[in-house]
Amino acid sequence: MKKGIILFLCLVCIILSLPACEGVDSIPGAETSSEAETVGTTTGPQTMEGEGKIDDYYIKIVGAETGKDYGGEEVLIVTYEWTNQSHEDQNFSFAFSDKAFQNGTECSPYTLVDGIESDKLLSDIKPGTTLTVQQAYLLQDHSDVTVEVTALMDFGNSPIVTKTFSLQ
Repeated sequence: MKKGIILFLCLVCIILSLPACEGVDSIPGAETSSEAETVGTTTGPQTMEGEGKIDDYYIKIVGAETGKDYGGEEVLIVTYEWTNQSHEDQNFSFAFSDKAFQNGTECSPYTLVDGIESDKLLSDIKPGTTLTVQQAYLLQDHSDVTVEVTALMDFGNSPIVTKTFSLQ
């Protein structure tokens, strides 16, 4: 039994180390032309104002308004319009990561707000379909709020669609 576990762990280590063997034939320290061209030219993710394409989807931050949650707390209700340009059914919550920031701090997303159909965030839409959804965020005060949308699976290089709203 112990030999089987050790053998299994060795196989896992070998499999995980295979990607590191890529390019073994190259001369150590030598750069290929594509590597030489990209050194020092890396930039952050592309930022688009108000709307843009993120992965296989198109997102537009339509607007925002203030409202109240069921407890009477003030929230910002942001309206998004998004189009599924992929080849599969998809919903907003599994396509995007949406956040609102106020005073440099993320605002808590809120779903219990009168007049918002929060179930639309999880409604699948067919390829080529456009859907309008709303998301509410708990406000800290009346300072500006910046909304950012990225791909749900963002590894630091996903485009960002952003829009700032003045509450005063």
